[in-house]
Amino acid sequence: MNKFVKIVIAVVAACFSLAVTSCGNSDYEKLLDAEKSQIKAYINRNGIKVISSYPADSVWEDNVYYKTASGLYIHIDELGDTGDSILPNMKIQASYLKKTLDVDPEVVLDYTKDPHEIVYGASSDASTGLLEAIGIMHFHGAKAKFILPSRIANSTDMNAVTPYLYEMTIRLANK
Repeated sequence: MNKFVKIVIAVVAACFSLAVTSCGNSDYEKLLDAEKSQIKAYINRNGIKVISSYPADSVWEDNVYYKTASGLYIHIDELGDTGDSILPNMKIQASYLKKTLDVDPEVVLDYTKDPHEIVYGASSDASTGLLEAIGIMHFHGAKAKFILPSRIANSTDMNAVTPYLYEMTIRLANK
């Protein structure tokens, strides 16, 4: 495990610990339960089928999301250029919309016109969940939708115990 990954894990653990101790376990557990209910309601409302393993043939049926061990739910809309893999330490541009999981979703961040630049695997300004999604997408031009639970999100979302839907396209910065 490289030094950066260890640092990111330590920061996430510290933020999680702070969130747990600042809320008190019972309050925090209630917030986590509410978050799980919110994600489940979104999945049910949108007719999403959840699978537990990545499609072996990389063919994604409509409305099928792969749930990872960390709790990320992801659907690949377009694989992208499978000859152009995104590897650690490559600079990428992530264009995305970050939306609430409400019945009438609200866009809370719009990086579609001004992409978020990230050094994949070495960026301190990307959450572990965002990096996990990029790792699953892993090709230049890939497009995906994913539900990012708070425990693998940035510190603001983690502390608020708020999940979000992302609609993201990734590109190599030099293309």
